[in-house]
Amino acid sequence: MAKGHKVYYDESESESEQEHDSDSDDENEFTNEQLMDMLEQSDSLIQSKNKKCKELAKKLKALEQSFDELNANHERLVYKPMRSLVRLTPSLRKLTPCC
Repeated sequence: MAKGHKVYYDESESESEQEHDSDSDDENEFTNEQLMDMLEQSDSLIQSKNKKCKELAKKLKALEQSFDELNANHERLVYKPMRSLVRLTPSLRKLTPCC
């Protein structure tokens, strides 16, 4: 059975990486004032998007209603006369002389 290899670890390299990581953390931190400004900006953006969404929902509802009305008119104008013609067709065949 083969023996495992020994692994050597250099702690000095790890410490320098930790120091570098802590430096970058300081750069990414925001002040309370900056965070409050970002929060206010996001709040105003959410409110404007919410308003736009409500306007679009109203437009959608109006368009759906118009579509339903147009569809009902289409059915009334196209299908009802066709049904009448279908009912009249057999009686018209009796009246027209055949060759």
